[in-house]
Amino acid sequence: MTSTVPAWARPPAVGPAPVVELAGVVKEYPGDPPVAALAGVDLRIGRGGRAAERRQLAQAAIERVGLGHRAGHRPNQLSGGEQQRTAIARALAGRPALVMADEPTGNLDTATGASILELLRELHRDGTTILVITHDRDVAAAMDRRIEIRDGRILRDTPTSS
Repeated sequence: MTSTVPAWARPPAVGPAPVVELAGVVKEYPGDPPVAALAGVDLRIGRGGRAAERRQLAQAAIERVGLGHRAGHRPNQLSGGEQQRTAIARALAGRPALVMADEPTGNLDTATGASILELLRELHRDGTTILVITHDRDVAAAMDRRIEIRDGRILRDTPTSS
């Protein structure tokens, strides 16, 4: 099954077309491949294109989340926060049109969480649609728009002053 974002919901095209239409980031993903962080990101990009190009995209994504020095480590050798950043790198590597992030700062210390939020804002400025699901009011307040949902109903849909 392929999930795509309808044309009307996509941000304007910026740069090369996305390799992946939709990418997700979750706090814990038991299906993480037992391979080094860089190889896991490379796997996310897929089998299309040349291996060297995929490896460059994967390396750039790993470095973008501050894990260049840990690229050769397996998931059991990474802290919870490093595993979270690896998941974010996997999502970014495919250049998706939409990133859905469930509690993207949940396993991170305050400083690293702030850098990941800045990265998400940067991606948004570059044309990627970012959807953050969080219970953390500080994280929600850092977003450009906040939609509060309770019991399946939208309570509020407001811009924030981030």
